[in-house]
Amino acid sequence: MKSFRNMIVVCVAFAAILFVAGSSNASLITYSNFADWNSNVTNVSNEAILNPTAPATFQDLGSGNQSIEFGNATFSQTASYGAAEFYVIGSGFSSGLPTAPIVSSERTNSTDVTNIKIVFGYVVNGFALNFGTSNVLGTTNGSTVSFQLLNGSTSVDSFTKASTGGNYFNTTDFVGATDTAFDTVLITATDYTLNVNNVYDATPSSSSVPEPSTFAMLCIGGVGLAVRAFRRKKLAMK
Repeated sequence: MKSFRNMIVVCVAFAAILFVAGSSNASLITYSNFADWNSNVTNVSNEAILNPTAPATFQDLGSGNQSIEFGNATFSQTASYGAAEFYVIGSGFSSGLPTAPIVSSERTNSTDVTNIKIVFGYVVNGFALNFGTSNVLGTTNGSTVSFQLLNGSTSVDSFTKASTGGNYFNTTDFVGATDTAFDTVLITATDYTLNVNNVYDATPSSSSVPEPSTFAMLCIGGVGLAVRAFRRKKLAMK
């Protein structure tokens, strides 16, 4: 009887430790370059933004609620932030810029908030992309860009990154992040343009070792079954 109780105490304590460990490891981490991000994720996919159909190199999707799909991701703009214009701008559109196709949100008035939402077609635990902002054509002013990670409509985490600014089509800044499960990245800025390209996502490996919390749940379940079996045995002995 005493050894059985000791087993329960040890297993419950072990489960508690694993829950704490799982919680502490499941947190936001951001990266300043692609190599570091890439070395900490698995199953990486590039959701490549494509040039508009030739001969056009500039696609105006309209203002307010607009969206377009590339690969396994939907890029959209939300009218709740204002009537900004939403574009796909092909490489070499103006004086050799941009150097790669971009999705761009552009303010039409002083109250708009430029915004780009990226919804992946599956749950991910990491994303990486290049971004950039510009206040007006030709300036080098930049602003703080906000990133919010969501799982469906539930907020998972948020953080900010400074934009160095640059020309109208620039995507000179990099951001990479890993976190608990999410499927959406909402990006907002107050500059006149907000641009993104080179979008990557990463999903958990199917062969990954289960999370510590999973082991904890299994342990607790095993204790429950053991207690039930022990009680049945006691009743049978009466």
